[in-house]
Amino acid sequence: MYELLNQHRMFEPKCLNDFPNLKGLLDQFEGRYRH
Repeated sequence: MYELLNQHRMFEPKCLNDFPNLKGLLDQFEGRYRH
């Protein structure tokens, strides 16, 4: 799920602005695994 959402966000960075829950999920995932 992360990969799919991240690909969409790479092509259109604002695509998740209307979906704060999904945007928050990606932010949490990236925060945990980018250490």
